[in-house]
Amino acid sequence: MFAPFLLTLLLCLSVFCIMYVLLKLRNQQGGTTELVLEITYFLFIASNSFAVLCCKFKCTFSDQLSLFGWASMLNARYIIKRAQLLDMQSSGLPGKFFLFLCIFWPLINSCLRCVMFLTFTEPQEGVTYIRALMTCIVGLLLMETWGIFTYILYIVRISFQRHFSLLLSFVEEREGQIDICRGVLLEVITDFAYFRRFTKAYILIMLPVAFIGMASNLSWGYLMDNGCGKNEEVAMVQTFISALAWSQIIMGVFLFMCAQGAVDIMYLWDNFFRDVIKLHSDLHDQFWHKMIRCMSLVPKNETSLFLVSVIFSVIGVYMALNIQNQDISYLARGCNVTNETSYG
Repeated sequence: MFAPFLLTLLLCLSVFCIMYVLLKLRNQQGGTTELVLEITYFLFIASNSFAVLCCKFKCTFSDQLSLFGWASMLNARYIIKRAQLLDMQSSGLPGKFFLFLCIFWPLINSCLRCVMFLTFTEPQEGVTYIRALMTCIVGLLLMETWGIFTYILYIVRISFQRHFSLLLSFVEEREGQIDICRGVLLEVITDFAYFRRFTKAYILIMLPVAFIGMASNLSWGYLMDNGCGKNEEVAMVQTFISALAWSQIIMGVFLFMCAQGAVDIMYLWDNFFRDVIKLHSDLHDQFWHKMIRCMSLVPKNETSLFLVSVIFSVIGVYMALNIQNQDISYLARGCNVTNETSYG
């Protein structure tokens, strides 16, 4: 029960951080871009915690929550089952450098974000300082859990590569024994379908969020250039903020794409399918036809979440095209006062 409680707490704190920014900007006509930057940031790093929480609910109410079938991929038994195929006892953890990136890149971004919040918040505002500190802690926890989550996706992906290789040898050795081969194949198809459904849904949400973050960051830079003019001190601060934002965006897209190996992990199944076809022999022609028919049960491209991706992308384009409508007077006021730049 501790894990669901911790996940729920992290998600609630994320909502609190977003509400804090929303309340801070409620009287500022030009705060839309800053608000969207914060929302996309927390939406991105909290998405995996929400997915794991859905998995917990799916395990508790397995019969009532058929909509969350993809959440089975995050079940501990599923992950352990996939990891057992990699023989980690003898070979150790796979992708050690990737694990290093998944831990330390989010950690560095979180530390830089803490520096940004705690340095650019006015010391006399005690309540604001505490809220900024809480935002830093929540961001750090969510960032690290996201990094570990991404590495787990990498583990699952390479486990399927290993599994398909073993299955190919198994089918070749058991050629003609359709019942045995089909039973093993159907089990793999079920596991792979869970993985693909999850990654398909996740990437259709993650990539548009990253796109909105890029559009928002470009908008923010444009606004600050026009609002702050040639104030070197403020320009340095805004360069720091922009660099941090780009680091977070690149980190999210790069690590996730490395974990999957491609935009769609269906390429794993396509490669396996081609290898099976190469094993086809006229001696057991009926056997191979039944095997290929069984392999066709893997669902192809799903378009149910395509609309979500389009909506998010349209919002990002709208923001990029409407930056001239932002009221930057509140930025200019902060730029005219030395050492009083506030962010957080």
